[in-house]
Amino acid sequence: VQHIYAAAGSYNATLTVITDKGCSSAVYTQSIKINSTPIVDFALPDVCLADASAQFTDKTTIADNSGFTWLWNFGDPNASSANNISTLKNPQHKYTQAANYTVTLTVTSASGCVNVKSQTITVNGSTPKAAFAFPATICSSDDVVFTDQSSVDFGNITKIVWYFDYTNNPTVSETYTLANMPADKKYHHTYPLMHSPLQTNYQVKMVVYSGGICTDEITKTITVNANPVITLNPANNITLCQNDAPLQIQEINNGFVGSGVFAGTGVSSSGLFDPKVSGPGTFVINYLFTSTATGCTYTTTLTVTVNPMPVITLATNAQLLDGGQITLNANAAIASGTLTYKWSPSTGLSRDDILNPVASPADDITYTLVVTSDKLCSTAAQIAVSVLKAPVVNNTFTPNGDGINDTWIIKYLDTYPKATVEVFNRLGEKVFFSNGYPVPWDGKYKSSNLPAGVYYYIINPNSGRKVISGYVTIVR
Repeated sequence: VQHIYAAAGSYNATLTVITDKGCSSAVYTQSIKINSTPIVDFALPDVCLADASAQFTDKTTIADNSGFTWLWNFGDPNASSANNISTLKNPQHKYTQAANYTVTLTVTSASGCVNVKSQTITVNGSTPKAAFAFPATICSSDDVVFTDQSSVDFGNITKIVWYFDYTNNPTVSETYTLANMPADKKYHHTYPLMHSPLQTNYQVKMVVYSGGICTDEITKTITVNANPVITLNPANNITLCQNDAPLQIQEINNGFVGSGVFAGTGVSSSGLFDPKVSGPGTFVINYLFTSTATGCTYTTTLTVTVNPMPVITLATNAQLLDGGQITLNANAAIASGTLTYKWSPSTGLSRDDILNPVASPADDITYTLVVTSDKLCSTAAQIAVSVLKAPVVNNTFTPNGDGINDTWIIKYLDTYPKATVEVFNRLGEKVFFSNGYPVPWDGKYKSSNLPAGVYYYIINPNSGRKVISGYVTIVR
């Protein structure tokens, strides 16, 4: 009977024998101690053929912390039997050919428990060759990508040390080993953003290793171009009203030669922002300037807030009788915010700072209403108020052709476009009629002069005034 115990420790095993007749023996108990098994592990060195030896480091552990004995096999067919093994904890071995070897470590615990682990070690060639590439044009704002092109006659490059500014900072470096080398062999570095001078040179040094002493290095000069810096006016946080004139955003190139392009709602590529096109809201304007010489860029954003305009509904004209009054019926609204009102002139108004004042002017007048939002955006509208004065009727005129008092003048009647004028002779015959009074009566009937005498009239202003009647005398 076999049994595998999951963990080290002391266990009591019992045995009972039962015959085929069903008879049972006494229970036999045996104490069993299960000892811990070593967990074998060891570190492989990065080694090249020219190194004096490969240093192996034991990392074996055991739960009961008991002692070990070690047996190493370096897997080297070129070594003698005696030199291919070692019983040291951390042995060294000298390989004579660059190749891959299987190293086996057998560990025996103090209690005689044995475990084994094998790993492959690469003995790299002794001739690494450092090489790298970088972009032809580099701007100071770029993430500069250096591509590792290094090689070795056998095996791997085991370590790379970069100095990205070797002349000015020879002690500042970045080290990569097999554990953290990027799989795509691309290494990134960012240089300080600069706008002057136009170019700065950096010495980039690369040191590569294929083992402890097998190394090669290369140094290259890279040129980093300055990024342009452009000043915009206004620079940011622009606030406009929707009916404002288009705003040209000005570019100050600071000596850089190139082209700038704007993009966003309401703005042209040349930077002309039109709030009538964008409508109300807050908009982000993007700006990109590209240097003609290097292709290096400058980018920034501007925020433009366009506030809505008040909307006014107001009749263009109104009229009232002389001495009367009228309420100016205006309506005003806005998408958001509060409004204030101002009428001008204030002549004849009950108030000039409310939406619907009462107007009682003495003469014809045009009022202007300005409605202003809490964001100081204003809209204006006008209403012409006509004051209808009472007609003044002359009772005599002399149509004799001398140019003086030749027509029947009725003052102010021309302001009553719907008025009717009727004139009758003594017999009640209508001798004159007019809708409105655009042309004063010249004392004729059917193109012939009427005789001198008294004629009777009826004038209906048709604008809220009472009918006027009386007589007029023609004097010849």
